[in-house]
Amino acid sequence: MDDHEESGGTLVEPGEPVSGEDLARETGLDDVSPEAPRQPASRGRTREEREAGRLAEQIEQRIEEAIERRWQSAKDRRLGRLEDEVRELRLRLARREGEAAASETPPPAPRASHIIQPGGGGLPPAPDLRAEYEAQVAGLRPGDLAGLMELKRRFRARGLEVY
Repeated sequence: MDDHEESGGTLVEPGEPVSGEDLARETGLDDVSPEAPRQPASRGRTREEREAGRLAEQIEQRIEEAIERRWQSAKDRRLGRLEDEVRELRLRLARREGEAAASETPPPAPRASHIIQPGGGGLPPAPDLRAEYEAQVAGLRPGDLAGLMELKRRFRARGLEVY
């Protein structure tokens, strides 16, 4: 349905002329005959003039109400369309964000140098390895550098950190 159409009538933009027949049909006053132009209120008016004045005021009030209903209906339709557009834009944005998140490359896998600890990274040495190492070092001859180096190599292979 167009912005300017409504069931039973036509919506016009502000500033466009509206025919009396259209308004009379909208307000249900198409069977009322137009009266003479309204006269300013005066005390000397006849009963017919007062009734005509009241009738004219009622007609004006109905016309104003019909115009207000038409404009409100048009506003409601426009608001509904805008809400639909906002909903669709939000869906598009959510889809784009989902696509962007899916297309991101995963972080690089950690390198082996980051995983392996300097001391071999295995299980912590058993508590008796240190004592066993100390006992074997104490059993070496003083100045036996080759024997000390061999001991260190063997205990490092078993997971003990020795310097």
